[in-house]
Order: sequence, then C-alpha cells, then structure tokens
Amino acid sequence: MNPHLDSSHRDTSDQAQQVSCKLAAMSNKCAPGIKSAIATLQTTFAKYAGAEGDPNTLSKKEVATMLKAELPEIDALINQQDPKDPKQKQKQDQANEFFQMLDEDGDGSVCFNEFIVFCATLALLCQKG
Repeated sequence: MNPHLDSSHRDTSDQAQQVSCKLAAMSNKCAPGIKSAIATLQTTFAKYAGAEGDPNTLSKKEVATMLKAELPEIDALINQQDPKDPKQKQKQDQANEFFQMLDEDGDGSVCFNEFIVFCATLALLCQKG
C-alpha cells in the first residue's frame, strides 16, 4: 500500500469528520428552535380543533375562538361588532371572506395544512413589517 495515498485518505477523512461535526453542532443549535416552533403549531392547532367535532380541522367557530385567544389584534380587525354600526354586515362579510381565504379547498373547515399556510403567511408579514 502506498503510504502517501494512505495519509492523504486519512487527511480527507479527518476533514470530512470535522465538517460533519461542525454541521452537527450547527444543527443542534438551530434544531431546538425549529422543533419548538413546530411543536407550538401542532399544539395550538390541537388545542382549538375538535371542539365542534373533527379533531383534524378547525371550524369557523373554532377559528374565531383561536383568533380571539391567540391573535386578538387580528380578531379585532375582522370581528368588530357594534349593533349600532350600519357597516356591521360589511364587517361580517369580511370575517366570512377571511375564513374562506383560510379554507383554501372550500370544504367549510381549516385543516392543518391550511392552518400552517396561514401561520407562514403571518410570519412573512411580520418579518416585512
């Protein structure tokens, strides 16, 4: 066996191992945040889904309950209710339009995929803001 080739192979192997260790260290630093974010999304969805039946979807009422609790700023914009307000019908129409936007497939409920798209859109809007 060629000692030069063997040494070169060892150097390459050592470099690859060092790079692998650095990537693993970076992954360990980043992953908990991502894992935590995913767990939070799953937990939040599960917390509100199923109150009216199907634990795999959010009904219109469940979405309203979630918005009131988790995102009161958005809920206030969508669901401002004032019986004396002549624009109350328009505001209700806006709330319905918002739900229809979330319910991309039009089945009358928001599945986890639609919920994730909503959360990702909010994240992008917050980052731009």
